[in-house]
Amino acid sequence: MEKKSLGVQCDIRTDSVAELILQGKTRHFIIEYTRRTYNIGRASADVLIAKASKQIQEINLVSAEKTLAQLTHALWKVYDRALAANDFAPSVSALREIAKLKGLDQITINHRIERELIDITEADLEAVLEGNDE
Repeated sequence: MEKKSLGVQCDIRTDSVAELILQGKTRHFIIEYTRRTYNIGRASADVLIAKASKQIQEINLVSAEKTLAQLTHALWKVYDRALAANDFAPSVSALREIAKLKGLDQITINHRIERELIDITEADLEAVLEGNDE
């Protein structure tokens, strides 16, 4: 019966599997590598692959958030400089780019639906909510 790995050993194994994933190695290759290197089976290798993949995703998320913050900060500087120079075209452009980075340019409002809801009677609204909108 094989002993359980210590936390540090698991971290080392996870890091090595993450490196293999980043190098583009296949699942089969990684399973064989872990079998030869750490003497573990397929199920344990799959657990390592899952942990390493999650670790990579978390690092990528933090990197993306950091990059977004840096870009937003740089655009605010452009906005401030342009506004100080009374050059409004670059300031408006910077604001639009910030809105795009934050996803605010994706918001759309359907005025037709809003107007339909304003003009709807109480009975018609209940019928629509119940699914009896004839």
